[in-house]
Amino acid sequence: MNTPLKKDSRSLLVLMAVFIIVGAGIIAAGYFYYLDYRNRCQTEVERQLTAVSELKADGLVQWRKERLGDAAGFYGNEEELYAPLKKQLWLMIAFVSVLLFGVGAGLSLVKRIVEIYKGAIWLESEGTGRGTCFRFTLPEAIKN
Repeated sequence: MNTPLKKDSRSLLVLMAVFIIVGAGIIAAGYFYYLDYRNRCQTEVERQLTAVSELKADGLVQWRKERLGDAAGFYGNEEELYAPLKKQLWLMIAFVSVLLFGVGAGLSLVKRIVEIYKGAIWLESEGTGRGTCFRFTLPEAIKN
């Protein structure tokens, strides 16, 4: 006995089942689409980051080569560039030290100055109680 109430409830159950199946299908399709979209985005971001890191690494390598090239040129010319400046600096330090600290502090500085100018320093004495004379030569100073 099929009553209209049973028929309506059966059709309602069928409609609910269809609705649940369609809803589950839409949810599953959305979830799988999300997974695929996430994987594609992740792959694209990784590819872009790899490209940027390679560009940065190549740029750093190029920058380092340029700096090393500059340093090699600078290192090769160091003596030519700074030799006169070093000599002048040592002379200035020697004279300032003598002015500030007195005559006794200057002997070690005089030795250093003589070495810079590729000279020689020696002392001469006529004996005990007769005094000492410090003598030096500065051949490089004459050339400049």
